[in-house]
Amino acid sequence: MNEVTELVNRYQTGESVQSLSRAYGIHRATVTLHLERRGVPRRGAARKLTDQDVQQAAKFYEAGDSLVTVGKRFGVDGATVWREFHGAGVVM
Repeated sequence: MNEVTELVNRYQTGESVQSLSRAYGIHRATVTLHLERRGVPRRGAARKLTDQDVQQAAKFYEAGDSLVTVGKRFGVDGATVWREFHGAGVVM
């Protein structure tokens, strides 16, 4: 089995583009290109914070924590917190 076929199989069994990128030492865009060339439909991005997480995160943010600090509490990037806050209408 060649590496692209293996990559496609791993993606189809649930492995993420980011994980495959690290495993094969290639850029995420290259992983995506291989998937597109093989006609593999992309999965939607899984949400990393639940609605309850966002509510709790907003309390930490309103108490003075930065987006980065809030993100660290929940094991996500500060940009993820910003995106979730933006979608939930949290005033920043």
